[in-house]
Amino acid sequence: MNSRELNDLASSQTRLLRIRHGLTQKQAAELAGVSLRHYRKIEAGGRKDIRLATVGKLARAFGLEAWQLIHRESPAPKQLHREHRDPQRSRNRKE
Repeated sequence: MNSRELNDLASSQTRLLRIRHGLTQKQAAELAGVSLRHYRKIEAGGRKDIRLATVGKLARAFGLEAWQLIHRESPAPKQLHREHRDPQRSRNRKE
């Protein structure tokens, strides 16, 4: 896997996991410990060279190991703590 494939895979997996967990980009960025601007660039595929440390942060935010985030098959989502979810979105889903 070359660096472009790695970046594309990390980008798509990060977005997929964020959506599955019902998080905003801001919430996901906070969980990962990266700036919102940086997170948005990663998700949009605007980062040409995602550092391994950043891949690790993103993975840990979703309860995964770094290798699971960049694995070609989509990882099974793990349950996140409720306080990281948007309460308004959670209420809308119940209705």
